[in-house]
Amino acid sequence: MLEVRNKKKIETVGQAVEEVAPLAAHEFYRSGAPPGVKRLRIGAQQLTSKPTSWRLSRVLYAEAGTVK
Repeated sequence: MLEVRNKKKIETVGQAVEEVAPLAAHEFYRSGAPPGVKRLRIGAQQLTSKPTSWRLSRVLYAEAGTVK
C-alpha cells in the first residue's frame, strides 16, 4: 500500500518508517528523534483506514487491469 500511495519502491524497514511516520504528523528533523512506536502505530492506522484502503485497492486493481 505504501508503494502505491507514494509511487516509489519500498525496500527497507527504514524506508517504510519514513513513509508511515508522516501519516501520523511526525516531522523529520536532522537533529530530531526518530518516530516512536506510538507514531508508527497511528501512521499504520491511517494507512489502513477504510477509505484509504478502498482508494488504494482500486488503484492496484486498475493497474492490474481488472477494474474498468
